[in-house]
Amino acid sequence: MSKSLGQRIKENYELRDRHYLTRRTPVIVRVDGRAFHTLTRGYDKPFDGKFIESMVISAMELFGDMQGCKLAYVQSDEASFVLTDYDNLQTEGWFNYNQSKIESVAASRMTMAFNRCQRLCDRDAWAMFDARAFNIPEAEVANYFLWRAQDWHRNSVTMFAQAEFSHKELHGKTCTDMHEMLHGVGKNWAHRFDVEKNGTFLARLEGEVVISETIPPKWQPIEDLWLAASPEEI
Repeated sequence: MSKSLGQRIKENYELRDRHYLTRRTPVIVRVDGRAFHTLTRGYDKPFDGKFIESMVISAMELFGDMQGCKLAYVQSDEASFVLTDYDNLQTEGWFNYNQSKIESVAASRMTMAFNRCQRLCDRDAWAMFDARAFNIPEAEVANYFLWRAQDWHRNSVTMFAQAEFSHKELHGKTCTDMHEMLHGVGKNWAHRFDVEKNGTFLARLEGEVVISETIPPKWQPIEDLWLAASPEEI
């Protein structure tokens, strides 16, 4: 029996390049804002409370949509999520771990949620997010989130310093240098709000999504949170 035109196009071309991530191995999904340096012009500097809140709310909405999502971290214009599919022998992966499906849905869902928040804040700049998804060994999950938390720590200090000093004055300066420069003008980064210093973790604990802004960019507290949220592999 000859194949229909639709069957032939799908089997010979459309499905040939479909890629599935490895099952029973954690999946990281990271969404990033596109050209947010332009979108955030005119926002409060160095930290815009409405922007931070919009990112956390949008990440929470995406978190709730992702099957198997256990832990997420939000900082600046990006959010990272870790998904598992080994809660029990019958657990399925989100979209069967079809990589392109995961990336397209995550990016569009985050975009939709964030733009709704923008509208509620009476801001008319429309955002776009992209996404990437990849496997990571379970032993590296805490290290991944530590990497992103450390990245925000550096950026947070830099943003705070940029509000006080010129690009020329900060050129070549380390985080320690910037702390000292800020102290010299009576500014203390340590006195900023927790969310501005640490970013925001979301974790599914005992069936509930818990928000934490107090976890520092250190391995042990991040590892403890991951162990509390992650399932025991079967």
